[in-house]
Amino acid sequence: MTTSAKINAEKDSLFVKTETDHNISKGHENKLYSPSRLQIAWKVLWTALVIFAVALLFMKIHLPKPAITTDSHVLDDWKATKLHSFERPKEHLYHCDSTVYSTSRQLYFNVTQDSSGTRWWLFNEMSPRPDINKSLRGRIEVERGDDLQTSDIELNFTRRGSHRKFVENVAYAWSDSSFGMLYGPQDSEDACVEVDVIIRFRPSPARTLDIFKIYSELLDIRMDGRPTWEIKQLIMHTSHGTMEYDGVHRDDPLQLHNVTASSVSGLIFGHFVANAHVKVHNSRGRSGVILVPNYSAPFNPESISVTSDSGEIHVELVLPYWPPQPLSHTTTVYSESGDVFAAVPHGTVTNITTGTGKLTAVVFPYGTDSQDAKSEIYTSSRSSSTWVRVASSDPESLEGRYDPLLRTRSVHKVGEGQLKLWYPHGWLGTLEGWYGNGSLAFNPIPWDDVRFHRDLNCVWARRGWVEHSHAQARVNKGDLSVEVGWN
Repeated sequence: MTTSAKINAEKDSLFVKTETDHNISKGHENKLYSPSRLQIAWKVLWTALVIFAVALLFMKIHLPKPAITTDSHVLDDWKATKLHSFERPKEHLYHCDSTVYSTSRQLYFNVTQDSSGTRWWLFNEMSPRPDINKSLRGRIEVERGDDLQTSDIELNFTRRGSHRKFVENVAYAWSDSSFGMLYGPQDSEDACVEVDVIIRFRPSPARTLDIFKIYSELLDIRMDGRPTWEIKQLIMHTSHGTMEYDGVHRDDPLQLHNVTASSVSGLIFGHFVANAHVKVHNSRGRSGVILVPNYSAPFNPESISVTSDSGEIHVELVLPYWPPQPLSHTTTVYSESGDVFAAVPHGTVTNITTGTGKLTAVVFPYGTDSQDAKSEIYTSSRSSSTWVRVASSDPESLEGRYDPLLRTRSVHKVGEGQLKLWYPHGWLGTLEGWYGNGSLAFNPIPWDDVRFHRDLNCVWARRGWVEHSHAQARVNKGDLSVEVGWN
């Protein structure tokens, strides 16, 4: 029995193929009425319009709409629901009810240009028991300095509060390449201390730091990406404050090679240049990561990692400005129990996973220099709704290069829930789909060969040759929907 016959034999088939034979009889002309050529042409046009309208109605009812397109406005459909729901942190205005004492200190640092040793600078704020010590508030701000600045790094440290003894309880010290502060526990519920730390980089001459590190328990961190310096490794951590990195500047941007940002319960938001390694981890707080290219120089992503234990994750690339170049990086996006939204550039391996949160993933491939370049895509969720879209490879990146969608290995798993999967028209290969204790939505039209195994709750299908790509989609308990052929 052929595949088409098997499908028609199943009562629960999702697609029923019907054929209509149109028999045209010749030689039976109506001698009493002979229509003009204009009338015949009008009838033919009217019939064609009716058929076209019926076809559009059928497609609208029976075929799911693609959630996105692959042009420069690919994320427009999500902006109202996703991008705008993750706004950048609002500036906190810290004001004690009463400020009776204030003091400031200006410090100056210079960076050695001796390349024989490690060139580094460190800011460290330590507060014992930060979970209960709520009387300290404030911010650390890193920005571009004035052109007339005479030192490489200028630090302005301001303390103010409701009582002098509370303010003086903020101890601090410094060295040639570091500044540290310590805030001890307060025994008064009325204690209130505000701290402002402003770190300014001199624009010229531009300096190079091997390591620039900011560590804080309670303070907010905001870093501007306009300094013209080069930082080989940027490390930022705030346990309970808000973190923001602004790396969207085109003019004289900060040259970053490796970024590590972390928090325990605070909010992380930033436009991070995806050069070398980008690593973001937030234990319980929300993370919003916008991946941007290096606007002023070539860049080479090596790894992108955005993870959380229970926090929500939103990560996406700035698609209209992403250069059409080959990529060989790895991408890992994971949250154990938080929702995950990821629209990321695909390199060699892309892995997007959540334990119990909702998962929305969009993968953007780019042309490769080698026909055998590694290309693997993985998505996984134990118990949630999962929405996965693989976009068409960037057309400019394919000029003189190979399409990775012809040699991609991908696995999509859902333990209990729903899996909706879209693959583009340029994808060729075989698909194996399992849907345990659920239903299957599968359009056989774009495929060259389709085999349903209803007794095993699985489907096997092929487009192109077997040695092309291979995809697996598995739902242990729930519904599976697969669409192939969207551009």
